[in-house]
Amino acid sequence: GDILDHIDDVFYKINEFIEEFEKDHPL
Repeated sequence: GDILDHIDDVFYKINEFIEEFEKDHPL
């Protein structure tokens, strides 16, 4: 429960970071 919820939260934040990064650094 708690660990999986934490992992989900981490992946969500990583995903948000990547999306913002790609907006600033288009390939």
